[in-house]
Amino acid sequence: MIKKKKKKIWIFLIGLVVISPFCVFNRSSEFILNYPMYIYYWLFLIIFIISLLLTIRNSISEFKANKTKVDKLIFIVLRIVMLQVITVVLVGTILLPFNFYNIKYSKKKPSSTIRCEIIGSSRSFGRRESIYYKYHGATYTIHGSTEIMSEIYINRRFGNYLFVAKIKKGLLDTYVINDWDIIRK
Repeated sequence: MIKKKKKKIWIFLIGLVVISPFCVFNRSSEFILNYPMYIYYWLFLIIFIISLLLTIRNSISEFKANKTKVDKLIFIVLRIVMLQVITVVLVGTILLPFNFYNIKYSKKKPSSTIRCEIIGSSRSFGRRESIYYKYHGATYTIHGSTEIMSEIYINRRFGNYLFVAKIKKGLLDTYVINDWDIIRK
């Protein structure tokens, strides 16, 4: 009984260690405008194919062990989902150093201020608001928990506010947000 509890604790801790870098990656990329998603997608494709090739031998034998078509279909769907989750976590972990270097690189550059139209808002389960804004035709999201963000979420009057940010030029035509605020027009 004690061994099972220790095993569950170790699995939880390993899962936490594996998923934490991905969460940090998501948070750090939120402050980078014009993020080069082609790097993310190419890396995702490469890692997914490598993961698929590494697990194909075991997958075939496990697939053959399933007797019914429904079991085989469920096995395929679960295997693909598992590979996608592993791939997303690995890509986030691999790109994390790029984000940190990009943020460090941008600190040497001059700062400029942008004013962006707010086009929406939402609230997560943790009561943390998100604001959606447009910059150079693309939509971005910033998460936070300020009084004015709550006001925007409740009133749904996006046109009365602007997202204002101090940005610095980063690598690969990106911009790093150093500071931001939401102001009334």
